[in-house]
Amino acid sequence: MSLNPFNDNKAKISSDTNPLSEQGCSLFLSDKEYSCYQNETVLDALLRQQVDAPYACRQQSCQSCLMRSLDTVPPSESQENLKETLKAQNYFLACACVPTQNMEIALQETVTKEVCAQVIEIEKLNETVMAIFLEYEGILDYRAGQTIILMNEDKLGKNYHITSATSKKEDKQLEIHIPLVIGGYFSEWIHNKLKIDDTVYICGPTGHHFYLASNSQQPLLFIAEGTGLSPLVGIIEDALESEHNGDIYLFHGTKQADRLYLVGDFKELAEYCSNFYYYPCVSTKTEGYLEGRADKIALQTLPELNNYKVFICGQSYFVKNVQREAYLAGASTKEIYSIFLSN
Repeated sequence: MSLNPFNDNKAKISSDTNPLSEQGCSLFLSDKEYSCYQNETVLDALLRQQVDAPYACRQQSCQSCLMRSLDTVPPSESQENLKETLKAQNYFLACACVPTQNMEIALQETVTKEVCAQVIEIEKLNETVMAIFLEYEGILDYRAGQTIILMNEDKLGKNYHITSATSKKEDKQLEIHIPLVIGGYFSEWIHNKLKIDDTVYICGPTGHHFYLASNSQQPLLFIAEGTGLSPLVGIIEDALESEHNGDIYLFHGTKQADRLYLVGDFKELAEYCSNFYYYPCVSTKTEGYLEGRADKIALQTLPELNNYKVFICGQSYFVKNVQREAYLAGASTKEIYSIFLSN
């Protein structure tokens, strides 16, 4: 058993799959057609035809064989262990998918497209974070919280999370928050050289961390460190635009108060929305702010998370630690959405 999709240790075709049996349907992957026998899984069919499809446990646990259907809803059995946001995008586990009709499929990392965009506004949120507002050409079917690759005209770029609410795609616009990374070529270029009317390119979107209006009564908990706030802004806005009735808690932490941003906006939102609660946290004692790490204050405020949907965003060490804390506090693994900031 291996996590490497390109090794020579191919999985054996299951015993109930007979290569001589009648063809059940066709699979279309990267403009090529593959046969899929009756009672054969998508994974078995692809491996039988020498396609380097990723896999590992083959028991719907590791999700290494995650794929996406581009033209039809996958069989429900192939989605049983997936998050609701993955189901909504027609993702499925190839090891458990026995198709009953032709399917056009894609590996999860290949479902992206590139569009051209123009910078229409630039706003400095604090000394190290800049918001850029883009208007793009063509179609970009994104949701707030997903990831895109932002590139300059030389096609050099970096991954960033979408901050704008999903509704902004109707106007072909999106917002991205860019932290300044000293020595980081691309972020320094954006902060020092990017201008209104400049042309950039967007590749994406990817990711399954976003809001779904499936349970409007469920309480939502958002915990962010530093610029981990950026994807959570749009997700919160999506929830409010969908008239989410459950309580919504946001805990945002930084080391110093001047590294927080959008404080005034969130305080105003908390006054306007009776079910939204905002907790700005700083590590050093500062008047007007809670003292301590955002995750610690969140778990002290909300010690039981049995029915919560939890969104966490920050650097890897922070997210992994809060994942564990949220799980121990009662949150289901399916209800914990962990968003990792790229370095």
